[in-house]
Amino acid sequence: DDDATVLAGAPAGMARVSPLAQTTLAVVATDVELGKAEAYRLAQVAHDGFARAIRPVHTVYDGDTVFAVSTGAQTENPLVLQAMAADVVAEAIRDSVRREPR
Repeated sequence: DDDATVLAGAPAGMARVSPLAQTTLAVVATDVELGKAEAYRLAQVAHDGFARAIRPVHTVYDGDTVFAVSTGAQTENPLVLQAMAADVVAEAIRDSVRREPR
């Protein structure tokens, strides 16, 4: 959790996890108009949320990816989205683990 509480997973050294089971995917969707470069940047910034919620992160086996998509219906400064993106992704990851059936 945000306070370093472990929400899921085995204690270090207690379990072997398949290297193929280490991928996290996220989609950041907005109605703010984004060009290709702005969408790419939003995905990059949102990817920082992985580092805030997953330990370890960015290992050699990870296929972690963030996609950014937009309907383009609203005109707004994309910096507003970038400022919130990592926090939103981190919370979404934590929330998905809390809701996962045990």
